[in-house]
Amino acid sequence: MKKALIGAAVGILAVYAIVIIMWFVVGTTLPNLRDLLLIAISIFLLLFVLGLVGVAFALFGLFSYIRSRVPEVFDKASSGMESVRGTTGFVSERVASPLIKVSAAAAGARAAVQTLVRPNDGK
Repeated sequence: MKKALIGAAVGILAVYAIVIIMWFVVGTTLPNLRDLLLIAISIFLLLFVLGLVGVAFALFGLFSYIRSRVPEVFDKASSGMESVRGTTGFVSERVASPLIKVSAAAAGARAAVQTLVRPNDGK
């Protein structure tokens, strides 16, 4: 990245230097300066368009790389989901169901004991 920025800065300075040298060589009249500046602007515009084309090719390469990697990511995600599904099934069958049954039995026993031990107020 630094090399690209340094190269761009050197290119811009070279264009400015060429414009200044040509201005002194051709002459310092206003129409000559106008023509030189038009040439410099067109060179900058050409470099800008070439840079945009380079960015477009880089984005195309990035998109094609991402498109090639997406199936792998989906496969890994689906295998992870299957693992989670198996783990939750195991936990619900082996851990949660017995705890629910024990908790229900304890709640029923507590209700039965409270019913038997509670004093009868005549209600």
